[in-house]
Amino acid sequence: FLVTSSTPNMHFLSPTTTNATNDEDGCSTMKCAQVTRFVDYNETINTVDNDDEIDDNDDAFITFTQDQHPKPKSSSLKWNEMLVQVMACSISNIDSIYLSGNSISFQRPTLPYIPGSFVCGVVEAMSEQVKGFKVGDIVVASTGTPPQFGGLAEYVILDASFAVIKPGGVDVIQAAACNSPITALQAADQINKNDRVLILGGSTGVGSAAISLVRNHIGAAFVATTTTSSQKKDMCISLGADRVIDDEEENWWEIRDFQINKFDKIIDTVGGGGDGEEIFYDKAELVLKAGVYNGHFIDATGNYPEEATTTTAPSNIPSWLGVATHYINSTRKPLWTRTRIGNHLHPVYTSLAVPPRRGDVTNLLSRILELMEEGKFKVCLDPSLPLDFTQDGISKAYEMQRRGHTCSGNSVIQISTSS
Repeated sequence: FLVTSSTPNMHFLSPTTTNATNDEDGCSTMKCAQVTRFVDYNETINTVDNDDEIDDNDDAFITFTQDQHPKPKSSSLKWNEMLVQVMACSISNIDSIYLSGNSISFQRPTLPYIPGSFVCGVVEAMSEQVKGFKVGDIVVASTGTPPQFGGLAEYVILDASFAVIKPGGVDVIQAAACNSPITALQAADQINKNDRVLILGGSTGVGSAAISLVRNHIGAAFVATTTTSSQKKDMCISLGADRVIDDEEENWWEIRDFQINKFDKIIDTVGGGGDGEEIFYDKAELVLKAGVYNGHFIDATGNYPEEATTTTAPSNIPSWLGVATHYINSTRKPLWTRTRIGNHLHPVYTSLAVPPRRGDVTNLLSRILELMEEGKFKVCLDPSLPLDFTQDGISKAYEMQRRGHTCSGNSVIQISTSS
């Protein structure tokens, strides 16, 4: 039957009973969500105002069916793969971008596909090449480089090189929301103790994590941030921000105090403001030191232009020219600002557009989890999270993430409590 809901064109597949049915691997079917048709990301976002209450009455629907989805078999595991029973899965901006049929790579998912890009779960089986893990371990992992997803299901096959063991003192829900803090830690690694730092987009997933890491872990002397939501000002202050600028009331580059006492670092988690790739970097020169004085502009978003995230049907690849131009520019700008002349005239530009290597991802993830284990970092999660692994839960998870109704930038769905 058809049910009106806020997340479009997603089938919710479930077995006739709560638990999956048995076969030689323990069970043959599983509950999962499947995207069956791409939807317009922007049109869905704009159906209601960001401050409107989330409900199930938008112009979209979820189709529910009792059809059963096959559970991945341990016998099908390839080199260095593990079969994981998912305990929790987070939905991030990447999931929403690919749900629209757009991508930031040279490929988009093949329909139908199971969404969900970051999980915490229990290892049920693994190939013989997997080292450092054992059956029963609780792991935290990315499902792979997009368009590899699959986390919104009771079971998922993962490349073990994207996984780390969850520390015993870290909550499963917190662990599943660690994808945005990975990027935030990448940016925070560029900050020195006692730096003056401006974080653009402090209420985003990366931004909120960056405030906490830069202030409490790195030890910045002064942290300012921006937000478009006055409701999230108190949240930013609680995370460690000394000053919060409301973008709707004033422009950070025009603030006289910032122009006199310039910043050492600016972390951009917004992406240029939507008016061209270089707008925030250009404005930053008004309040940011030159490179020779240790001034750095850190682009933590990749700042992808529209042509680099638009898939051209029916080729199933985005605009090659747009993507290629973006990556060339992402390389050219950092090189120029590091030359003798550029370093004296402009802040050094550091781009995080190119995703870190697998080993770097797991290293960053391990460090985040270690900080969480030590009580030095906690992901900022909306009080309503985690959401249930139901039609209503998945609907609201996507809409919360896409409309900015979550301070971590992620919505977390609890799949199971098994351990």
